[in-house]
Amino acid sequence: SYNGYAAVSFVNETAGYNTSVQTDFNTYYSYSTTATSGKYHVGTVGLHEFGHWLSLGHSSNSSAVMYYAIGTNEVKN
Repeated sequence: SYNGYAAVSFVNETAGYNTSVQTDFNTYYSYSTTATSGKYHVGTVGLHEFGHWLSLGHSSNSSAVMYYAIGTNEVKN
């Protein structure tokens, strides 16, 4: 597993440009398309990882989708 991460993105950069990105969802965890107890919201996790594709870093605002952590049953837009 990815050290407790629900998903992780690997960004390859050349001359300041993202040339390829790979996102892996940790299959140790369960995901749902709705807010479901004990499951990660796949849309929120995916949106967070897509933010990394766009070179966004983590936010210190715990209500932001780019916050470094997310709990199960948590939906952010």
